[in-house]
Order: sequence, then C-alpha cells, then structure tokens
Amino acid sequence: MNLGVVPCFEIHVNMWSEDFPRVSNVGKLVENKGIEYNITLDHSHVIFKIDNKKEQKIFNTDKKIERGELIIDPFIKGNIVSEWINNGWIKHCHARSSIPNNPVNIFGKHPDGSIGRGIQYPFKKPKKNEYHEIWEESYLEPWKECIRNLLMYHYKDPKSKLGQISTEFIPNTDYGEGCKYSLFEQAIECTNWMKKTWETVKMKRL
Repeated sequence: MNLGVVPCFEIHVNMWSEDFPRVSNVGKLVENKGIEYNITLDHSHVIFKIDNKKEQKIFNTDKKIERGELIIDPFIKGNIVSEWINNGWIKHCHARSSIPNNPVNIFGKHPDGSIGRGIQYPFKKPKKNEYHEIWEESYLEPWKECIRNLLMYHYKDPKSKLGQISTEFIPNTDYGEGCKYSLFEQAIECTNWMKKTWETVKMKRL
C-alpha cells in the first residue's frame, strides 16, 4: 500500500474465501490490528450456491445455513453479501451474473474430466442455440439485488471505498468455456444495466 497498490481479498471458489463466514472473521481480525481490510466482491460465487445442494456441501455451507450461521439469499436480512458491503470492505467488484442453482457448464471440462461448476449465466438473452439451458431474466434478480445494495451503499456513505466495477464474463471452465453467446455483448448489456441502476439510485436518494 505504501507503493500505491491496494491488495484486495477476492471472494472466490477453490480458496479460503469460499468459506464465506471466514471472510468476515478474517476481516475483523485484520481491523482489530489497525490494518485496512479490502475485498474484491464477486458475488456470483455466492449466488450460484443458493438452492444448490451439491455446492453447499463444500465447507459445510449447508450446515451453516441450517444452523442460522450463514445467510446467502440477498433478499433476507443479515445476508453475507450485505454484511461485507455494510462493513465498508468493498474496494473493487467483479460483475459476472449468475443465478441460484446455476446450471453447470456442460461445455467445459477440467483435466480430470469433471464438468465446469457453472458460475456464469448470460445477462442478456442468448440467441437460439447459444445457451444450453432455458434463459429467464427474472432468475437474475438475486444477483442484481447485490449490485443494487452495493451502489446504494456507495452513494449514501461518503467513506465508501468502492473504486470501480469491472465486468467478468469469461471463457474459463467453471464459467463460460465453450459458450456460443458473445462475452463482449454480455458485458455491454450488464454495464448498461449498472449505469441505469446507478442513475436510479441517485434519483431515489435526492
């Protein structure tokens, strides 16, 4: 940070931050030492686990939800994404849309032969034969709600550290490998929606 580089812990699968409560625990430990704690929010990694029994077994997420230790539905008060946002930890955000129980990516396979986990859902309606599942815009609402909450927090809190949001529609195995829809067009549609949402947030707060 002395060199002008701000490290951010990314919310991501296949690493320690996939254990979502741990992210908050580490944040509090860091702040208790007087050190700034910053996160790169990629809430697609949270949203795709909603109603996803297989994915929730990782890090015992299902048991934590059952015990009330973790809420991943952004429409329920006390959910984990809102906790991170309201703690003022979000420095950067990756905008890659996903939906609850996101379809696995049947076109992507890892070296061991396993199918892509499925952490990407088209934001814009794909053309015929461009996507292997039924596309429904309303399925995107939980993902969108997180962006709305982030933008509302950023607008109302002058101490918000959010610097930028980047789109993250990618062709990796767990995401969009082998996809037939345009990643570029998806990014444009998502960006346009975020710009409109930002304007709506500002109007509501005036």
